[in-house]
Amino acid sequence: MFRQWLHSTLTAAYPGHAFDVLVPPSPELGDYSGNVAMGIAKKEKKNPRDVAQGICDALMSAGDEMIDHCDVAG
Repeated sequence: MFRQWLHSTLTAAYPGHAFDVLVPPSPELGDYSGNVAMGIAKKEKKNPRDVAQGICDALMSAGDEMIDHCDVAG
C-alpha cells in the first residue's frame, strides 16, 4: 500500500521521469529508497541534493499519515 502511494505521488509530482522504489539492503538505510532525484537532477541540470529535498517536501506535504519522515542521504 505505501509503495503504491509513494509511486503514484512521485509520478504525479514529477511526470515523465522514470524511477524505482527500492528496499535498502540494511535497515539503517531506511525503509525505502529511490533514484528519482538523480534522474531529475541530470535531466533538468539541477543540484541532486536540492531535488531530493524537494521530493521529501512533496512527500511530506502529500503524506498525511502515510509517511512519518523523509531524509536526504549523502
